[in-house]
Amino acid sequence: MLTGLPILASELQIFVEKLDAGGGRIVRKPEEWLAQMAALASDSALRARLGAEGRVTALSRYCWDTARFVARHMDTASA
Repeated sequence: MLTGLPILASELQIFVEKLDAGGGRIVRKPEEWLAQMAALASDSALRARLGAEGRVTALSRYCWDTARFVARHMDTASA
């Protein structure tokens, strides 16, 4: 997700949670995999949109942001 590439994932709960804000597609049946891969291969705007959504999710949930941490946890301690 951090690379900005769209994700195709099975419906395991861990993947459903990661893709809840976008960034890819959950696929349930083998034929859905083929259809989704074809859609992504033929639609650059879809790839870009899903990739951008995934990157936003990755940055906001899984990457350390010191400024955000300080603003959230340290500034309130000094008040």
